[in-house]
Amino acid sequence: MFTPFTTNARTGDKAGWFELQSEFMRRLFIVSNIRYDDNESFGPHTTWRVAPAFIVPWTETKLKATYGTGFKAPTLTELYVNFPAFNSVANPNLAPETSTGFDVGFEQALLHDRVSFGATYFHNNITNLIVGTFDPNTFISSYANVGKATTQGVEAFAAGIISDRVRLRADYTYTEARDDTTGLALLRRPVNKASVSAVWSPIDKLNVTTTLLYVSPWVDVDRSTFVRIVQRGYELAGVAAEYSVTNNWTLFGRIENLFNVQYEDPAGFLRPGFGIFGGVRFDAGGSPGAKPPLLTKSAGGA
Repeated sequence: MFTPFTTNARTGDKAGWFELQSEFMRRLFIVSNIRYDDNESFGPHTTWRVAPAFIVPWTETKLKATYGTGFKAPTLTELYVNFPAFNSVANPNLAPETSTGFDVGFEQALLHDRVSFGATYFHNNITNLIVGTFDPNTFISSYANVGKATTQGVEAFAAGIISDRVRLRADYTYTEARDDTTGLALLRRPVNKASVSAVWSPIDKLNVTTTLLYVSPWVDVDRSTFVRIVQRGYELAGVAAEYSVTNNWTLFGRIENLFNVQYEDPAGFLRPGFGIFGGVRFDAGGSPGAKPPLLTKSAGGA
């Protein structure tokens, strides 16, 4: 239930989910799942996904793919909540988003898993995509369904263990997102994203991670003129550390936006500057000095 100001709205969803994980000859793996949703506002929907993976003999290359469907109901805010002070109105006539998508890619490890890299192509066809709208005649913003939209692109990564104390990883994502009805690029979807991370473990109990993030310009709407613009991208740096005090207790801290970069995402919304955060974590099954793995990245097709 969501109750802002004087607006009252309620909905519900009953769902069931089943997954089967199969392995054949330690080379072929298949994950299959199916989900059934019974939404109070939009009725029943069944979605599913199949994700096979095959390990190639001799090279040990992992070939992977996914095909599936998706369902997303509008939020209560999009359906019912108005913000008169911002000339923003809801749209109770929104339909849920549905999609079909696939991805296909590979991962390769070399030098006894000290180096790994991979790439994945993804493609999604979306029906009734929910997007923000603006009427230049009435200066009112709202929400609407895009009849057809397509998102596609490539995700790639490379990771390496430099030494027992230093590990590196780089990720890159290229995305094309387009309204198939108008041919225009979808709002607020950067074409390029890239990040580089380094993990340093000066002692067994301490891990220090530095991350650099690049986000390219994207199409947005100017909040003063209400016309489509190309919003400036940004670069961010961050540092995080964690220290295992005991088998169960860990001290952690992080610095976000290390160089206090001033940027807007989306246009018109200034994001937080330099920030410091810290805390204590308890893990009943933890072990001191555990080194974070070099994560492999998998693009979501559906």
